[in-house]
Amino acid sequence: MNLSPFNALVATLLLPLFVSSAPTTTTIENTPAPRSNARSELPRLVIYFQTTHDDLGNPISMLPLIHEKHIALTHLIVCSLHINEDQDIRLNDYSPYDPHFYTLWNETVIMQRAGVKVTGMIGGADPGSFDTGTLDSTDDATFELYYAQLAQVIRTYDLQGMDLDVEQYMSQAGIERLVQRLNADFGEDFIITLAPVATALENSANLSGFNYTALAQASHLAASSTTGSATANKTTGAAAQGAEMIHFLNAQFYSGFGTMNSPTDFQNVVAAGWDPKFIVAGQLTSPLNGAGYTDASTLNETVVQLVAEYGIIGGIMGWEYFDSEPGGTDEPWEWAQEMTAILRPGDSLALTITDETATTLSTAWNHSVIMNGSESTATEQQHAAAARVDYFAMVNA
Repeated sequence: MNLSPFNALVATLLLPLFVSSAPTTTTIENTPAPRSNARSELPRLVIYFQTTHDDLGNPISMLPLIHEKHIALTHLIVCSLHINEDQDIRLNDYSPYDPHFYTLWNETVIMQRAGVKVTGMIGGADPGSFDTGTLDSTDDATFELYYAQLAQVIRTYDLQGMDLDVEQYMSQAGIERLVQRLNADFGEDFIITLAPVATALENSANLSGFNYTALAQASHLAASSTTGSATANKTTGAAAQGAEMIHFLNAQFYSGFGTMNSPTDFQNVVAAGWDPKFIVAGQLTSPLNGAGYTDASTLNETVVQLVAEYGIIGGIMGWEYFDSEPGGTDEPWEWAQEMTAILRPGDSLALTITDETATTLSTAWNHSVIMNGSESTATEQQHAAAARVDYFAMVNA
């Protein structure tokens, strides 16, 4: 399957735009974060960034996560990528190369410069990505066809990892092949994560079909074979020490598959053989985002008890950014401030914005809005084109 004529044109235009070593007025050059930005990853604070625009078509900025004080975000996951049979890869409802996402991709560069690890996510509640006609195909040519699309997005936007959110049946062989291929193509520093429901880690209710303990063991043993290191520890098992190719799990402790209202469900996962540092406790950032929301005060009590028991845990993950409590859509970064106070008190990130960067971000904003679909009226587009984020007020370099 080839790219559609429209997507082929967009890809031709955008590939040089986002990977060029020479910045233009619509893209920011990505450079590694300075060594001074290096800091301990544990405990992790992870946020999924799925809703990219508000109801008026304005891009939602992620930069408050590094501009506002008292936030120590470690990972931002851009989502959701989807692959369906006989279709091109998309990010939510658009091609990931669409001008709709100029603001998104330019801001991820700023996040990485500040020391946040930016990864993507494929899958989620929308089925298709892991079907037997796409990434779970037993036909090598079919797998390569769809895997190549995912790999191209990773390379184009310098994603530092990929979260595999398998919420449909996928074979054990299929998930092992995908994890091992990502590791082989992008290296051991490429952050491969998965997002199982918490009960799946106890070999109970599982949306994915495959066994996560077996996946951890297979990934560990495959990595050991590649590097020539010793095989899995006979006492703790591969699951307990994590897996060499898999960096951590964003386990969903909500929607009836677990809760952080008390330490019990997390303890049950650890009792099943998982290293507590390997498990990031997934939480809803708002009761509007699903069932099983845990408020910050209760979550803090649970984390205090778990830290007292295990010394350190993998961290907390939030689904999703745009309407996070207590600030809601007006100030969604406040959830990250509360989580930082729980997990990483006193830690923070530094945002660096120049006049040139602010100009680029403002230009990208205008393109993201103006290209936001044909259903918007001219009045709505004109209103939205005035950036609601004042990038020039952030200039500090």
